[in-house]
Amino acid sequence: MITKNIIKHMKKIAKKYAEDHFTKDVLMGHYGIDWYLDALCWFDENFPDLTDEDRAEFGKELDELIPRYFVETFKTYKEPKWLYRLESTDPKNGLWYNDNGEFCFKTGIGSLSDDCKTKQLPMDYDPRYKADGRDWYSSCSNKEDLTHWYSIEDANELLKKGFVFKRYLAVEYTEYPFETVFIKDSCLKEEELDINKLFNVNAKLFS
Repeated sequence: MITKNIIKHMKKIAKKYAEDHFTKDVLMGHYGIDWYLDALCWFDENFPDLTDEDRAEFGKELDELIPRYFVETFKTYKEPKWLYRLESTDPKNGLWYNDNGEFCFKTGIGSLSDDCKTKQLPMDYDPRYKADGRDWYSSCSNKEDLTHWYSIEDANELLKKGFVFKRYLAVEYTEYPFETVFIKDSCLKEEELDINKLFNVNAKLFS
């Protein structure tokens, strides 16, 4: 049982660890499983007599501390946030525009059936995507938005055309009512999403 005294004690240990180990290099290079495993190894070496419950509580406290230390260390960055998008693996192609800002509707979203909800959205060129002379990318703040705008049939068709569903752990982003734009270069992590898990379907139905 985790008591208030255990929580208080683990908070002190976690804070001490964070002060000594949450350097810029760690925050930028190990914002994921690596830093966490390193922290647990440190805990086991320095506190071999403490219990598994103590260890778990130590890890929980670190999970709460690292976003705060990140924001404090990189004041121009925001708290890391997972953002979701659909993009082409070919820089010359895209849903509406490619990486050079060239309109490519016909080979992207325009190639889908008229039943695709996203196809009907107005998508004129927006200067926000080049704000401050940098490349800002459109995204959704949650994966449910992706499955709202695209069906599993759309997803499978786009995969055949070289598109992928991905998520990015962003720290430079601006949130708008219907989208979030972000900088890819400073993202801490990126992951390709399995569309069958994303759409919660049986992969055999679409093989």
